[in-house]
Amino acid sequence: MCYALTSAVLCYTSSYAVACSLGLQMSAKMPRNSAEMTNADRIRLANLTINVRTLPMRSDAIIYGYAFAGEHAPASLASQRAQTVAQFLTQMGVAADLIHVESSIVASNSKRDPSEQVDIQFAPICPTGGCGFLCNTPTLK
Repeated sequence: MCYALTSAVLCYTSSYAVACSLGLQMSAKMPRNSAEMTNADRIRLANLTINVRTLPMRSDAIIYGYAFAGEHAPASLASQRAQTVAQFLTQMGVAADLIHVESSIVASNSKRDPSEQVDIQFAPICPTGGCGFLCNTPTLK
């Protein structure tokens, strides 16, 4: 895949990493004034969803839909884009109560890639003690 699907953010003390936050994520491309996912992004999102199922805990799916100010009915379009992805995730077996949708209008002078209209992130639902066990090997700075 041409996009990084896993990210790890490490928090450091003076000499060792003591915690991390894990998530699987991707951006989807949609044509201008459209809320249709490409077939390539459907495949990528299906693979991402399969990878999420291998995690040792459930994960929330957070979907951010965007539309540029110059697009037709941008507030509605941003919401439709996020809902398109949410519906696909539901079809892939992701529980509706784990899907969270946000949408916003992007200023026309934004540096955001105008073809990337949706961001999808799966974030593990950590137990009370946290998700530190997922990255329990200290790393030197």
